Amino acid sequence: MYKDLFVQTFVNASDAGDTYLLNTGQIIVDKSKLWVAQVQHRYAPNDKMSFTYGIDALYTRPNTDSTINGRNEKKDNINEYGAYIQGDYRFSDKFKLVGAFRVDDNDQLEDKVYSPRAGLVFMPDKNNNIRFTYNRAFSTPDNNNLFLDLLVKANPFFTGLDLRVQGVPESGFTWNFDNNGNPMFSSQYDGFAGSYSMGDQSFMNTAWQTNRAVTTGGVQLNLAEAGVDAGTIAAVTLMLNAVTPTTLTNVGNTMMVFDQDLLTFVPSSPSAIKNIDRMKPTITQTLELGYKGVLDNRFQFSVDAYRTQKDNFVGPLTVESPTIHLDPVALQGELGVAIGTAFAGADLVTQGTLTQVFDDVAAGGNGNGTPVDELVAIYTKGGAGLPFGVFSPNGQLDPNAVLITYRNFGEVTYYGADLAFTYHLDRNWDLGGTYSYVSKNFFAKSSSQVHDIYLNAPKNKFGASLKYSDSQDNMSAQLRYRWVEGFKMSSPYFGSEVQAYRLLDFNFGMDIIQSTHLSVTVQNILNNKHSEFVGGADIGRLAIMRITRSF
Repeated sequence: MYKDLFVQTFVNASDAGDTYLLNTGQIIVDKSKLWVAQVQHRYAPNDKMSFTYGIDALYTRPNTDSTINGRNEKKDNINEYGAYIQGDYRFSDKFKLVGAFRVDDNDQLEDKVYSPRAGLVFMPDKNNNIRFTYNRAFSTPDNNNLFLDLLVKANPFFTGLDLRVQGVPESGFTWNFDNNGNPMFSSQYDGFAGSYSMGDQSFMNTAWQTNRAVTTGGVQLNLAEAGVDAGTIAAVTLMLNAVTPTTLTNVGNTMMVFDQDLLTFVPSSPSAIKNIDRMKPTITQTLELGYKGVLDNRFQFSVDAYRTQKDNFVGPLTVESPTIHLDPVALQGELGVAIGTAFAGADLVTQGTLTQVFDDVAAGGNGNGTPVDELVAIYTKGGAGLPFGVFSPNGQLDPNAVLITYRNFGEVTYYGADLAFTYHLDRNWDLGGTYSYVSKNFFAKSSSQVHDIYLNAPKNKFGASLKYSDSQDNMSAQLRYRWVEGFKMSSPYFGSEVQAYRLLDFNFGMDIIQSTHLSVTVQNILNNKHSEFVGGADIGRLAIMRITRSF
């Protein structure tokens, strides 16, 4: 720094060490770097006016050895450049105008981003301050949004389809449809390479035979876990193969999508397929009216009210690729006839064994004297519940995987208010409090919004504190209470809600000898076990002691 000129450059480097993914065991390498250079200068032509302006350059250089960015490893650098100017002008002792303008260029985004800011400040006297501001800000898609390429789970459905996350490429993702408007899917089955229409029946028997075998394997595992001996399991398997058909005659296809929270497939439709455009920055525009005041030199308080609008919200990782399945309604009807006929014609040993194993109430049956309805339910669920193909968009690196990715969507508007006060009881004691309110923190999906939007924050939170300070002895102590209302939060696989929690914190500090300061902090004194985000570990009491020596 020299006079009014400030120049700096720095680098942030990371090393993930021995990090690995819990669900796959895959080693994660992250030796990425962020290089930053900044130049800033201040200019004040007179006492009423001043300007600050500068430029920034940020160079993101991921290095994940293809463990995070996968096949994007050679094309995942990000270069960002920004220039800005900000200033203020005093009309008088009571009025001040502040403003700023910034432009940023990110080589992974289609357009430059412009960020204006303006505010008017009114100060009727030294104890009162009123301001009205407008601010337009942005947040750019991060490296994961753009370049992630990571296996979540290999073949979890036992039909050759992986679960894989991928960032959104420059071309975005677009799905293919046939001339009749039916979406196209691809499959892993041998002899069926290529794309097929949703109405194509070519896969019917191949899919059924695979799903039938997987379902029978699941039955075997369940019997083994129930303590059934291996000989009985082998005999039951032969009987199941005898009463369940090996081919189908006329079972159509249906579309489903994998639910990340329920860990099962739920019905979907072609109308639910929406193209995903290349990533855009999230734009946030805020209007704010604020007041700060002091009464009788003892009571300080502030009130801020705001309106915020967010456009092009970046959603969480979401399953976007629907999968193709056998139609469960048609399959149930055909299996009901086929299994019922085969069971009626089976020998008495087969009839008795299957009835005992599947119809018995203790085994989960309904006890109506026949296992046909139970077997139809089991093989309908397995036969239609397992996918035999996936609707893969253009731009997907692995067309035979279920795509999990990000997307921009939605426009949300909400209002909020923040209140804070401090009351000086005497020269040593202060009483304080804060309160924050947000009008809405969850926005349900609609016809124009393809996914739910979570702010991942509570609607209400409150805090209160009692503080003691003695500047002469350099001693301070504070007792603080915090309450946070429960809120919904988007985090697939880990849940969707954070429970309300209350915390009591304490901190103390004093000089113990010259130039040596002792500080003690105890967070969550009452050891209220709680989690502050879904999937996180329960947090209990935390005590920290520091001794600082100044030279």
